[in-house]
Amino acid sequence: QLTNDGGFGIIEDDDTPPLIFADGVSVVEGDDGTVTAVFDISLSDAWDAEVSVAYSVVADTATAGVDFEPTSGMLVFPPGTTEQTVEVAVFGDTRPEPYEIFLLQLRDPVNATLAWDETEGEIINDDIKIDRILSVGDRLPGDECRVIVEFLTAPAISESGRILVQVLTEPCPDEEG
Repeated sequence: QLTNDGGFGIIEDDDTPPLIFADGVSVVEGDDGTVTAVFDISLSDAWDAEVSVAYSVVADTATAGVDFEPTSGMLVFPPGTTEQTVEVAVFGDTRPEPYEIFLLQLRDPVNATLAWDETEGEIINDDIKIDRILSVGDRLPGDECRVIVEFLTAPAISESGRILVQVLTEPCPDEEG
């Protein structure tokens, strides 16, 4: 038999807010006009309250205003929504150049936690002029006494547009024998 019909209780909110993830993106620049780099931003779980996060797109090795259009704003995830995007205009050109990077930076999350605060956008150069293709077993250009045995690094593009790669060479086999 109850003698006291009053009482109180405490409900502790132990729900963990979702994490915000941003995927990196790569785009081929093209020769003119613009292409759109689309960053996918997602929440680890749907949330019953609005989630927001501020973002900025800034230069790293790419030049803002020349290679891409810098932008900033606020992403809002309505309750129950788990995916949003940030679009960045990338400008085409015909200059041979190294691949370039710009950054999507996230900050000031509301009702969520950042998994990480930055991810990369990569601009893939499509303006490479190929003069010759080298293979294992070829003689090293300009040195008729050495042959390519192995490629030691992935190709990189110099500021002048030349493709650079480190190779392991050995003396050419004796051809007299």
